[in-house]
Amino acid sequence: MRKRFLRFWPACFLLLFAGCLPQPPAQEETAADQNLSRLLPLVQRYNVSIINPDDHRLYAYEKKVTVDPASGEITIHDTGRDYDYTGRLDRGFRLLESDLRFKKAADIEKLGYDQRVTTYRADEAVMEFSVLTGGEILYTKEIAMEEQAYDLETFCFFVQALQNKGRNTFRGNVINMNNGQLIAVEMKPLGGRELQKLLAKKNLPARIRSLDEAGHYFYAMGVTGWSKIFFTYKFYLILEREAPHRIKAFWGDNPTNRVVQWFEALNGR
Repeated sequence: MRKRFLRFWPACFLLLFAGCLPQPPAQEETAADQNLSRLLPLVQRYNVSIINPDDHRLYAYEKKVTVDPASGEITIHDTGRDYDYTGRLDRGFRLLESDLRFKKAADIEKLGYDQRVTTYRADEAVMEFSVLTGGEILYTKEIAMEEQAYDLETFCFFVQALQNKGRNTFRGNVINMNNGQLIAVEMKPLGGRELQKLLAKKNLPARIRSLDEAGHYFYAMGVTGWSKIFFTYKFYLILEREAPHRIKAFWGDNPTNRVVQWFEALNGR
């Protein structure tokens, strides 16, 4: 189911990334930065296409990312034919709340629900995760939040902020909001032979394999700890090398369901 995977893109798409050409010495993000949102443009708009290995578009949606200049809060809004998503994050990229609503009957029937809502209770350091149908809650799960834990579905913009800060590595926890699971991950730059090997894969869309290394940063992310048993493949993110390092592509190297999210910036470019 296309849309479910799209939101799951992120979903076991645990994530991403690594740089290619010469970069500053890697610096690891080991503690939450409470003012990272200042490193993003105030407004970003993208057309996002979900493409298969043959470079055919399966689905598309529009994404808008805004940063409140006063509070630093980030709002992400996705609008598609079959679903809408809104997420609100604080200036340190902690997810405060999100609302995902499916519109397509076939998707709702397969999922068993038409809405997924998350709310962060700061006084308890708990994320409440609920799925609903027809406005009625089917079940709720509470997730104890660690200090350094980021939402998978918005993680690429966290990486964009890190790159704007001159950082290109990350080791910590992300949250898969599809099942409320905390996952330990490590992100590193990808370059040299590793990058050449990746771009030589025939199962990647031609538009990915033809990207100019001089114009992009490549990142690879893998799962660490016990979760590595279940998620043996890696995830990749590509950012534009030119500041503010807009998102270009994101995908998971899952052999059973390999699709790429292809971002096209609409900010007058």
